[in-house]
Amino acid sequence: MTGLKIISICVLIKMAVLIKGYPKKLISDEGSDDCLRSICQATTGCDLTAGCHTQIGGAYFCGPFRISMPYWVEAGSPTLYDVIDPTINDFEECTKNFNCSAKTVVNYMQKFVIRKSNDCTGDGVINCDDYMTAHFRGRHVCE
Repeated sequence: MTGLKIISICVLIKMAVLIKGYPKKLISDEGSDDCLRSICQATTGCDLTAGCHTQIGGAYFCGPFRISMPYWVEAGSPTLYDVIDPTINDFEECTKNFNCSAKTVVNYMQKFVIRKSNDCTGDGVINCDDYMTAHFRGRHVCE
């Protein structure tokens, strides 16, 4: 799928989110609640009961934001409890918990989009569109 098609899909998903009465503020800073809800909605319909699933090709994703272990690690491996050496169990517990998984997304965006001033969509503005692009396509698209 080309970059333009993926961006178009994200725009359509965001429009559907708006129509359903979700937050209208999609331009946000540092992963605001509105943008996080939009990402969650576009990912799983913000299914707070979403578990962990192995996709075709072996990728393993968990929770309402469908976070992979590499994404979680790059976001600093947040956990529900203070642990020194996080494990796969900590990954699963965090990513299935809305607050911990939202913290993971915010950490990821702060590290790869905000701090590096990466305009993932190339429109000259860093906003929720860039966060969505980084979340769905990976940080490498933004570099």
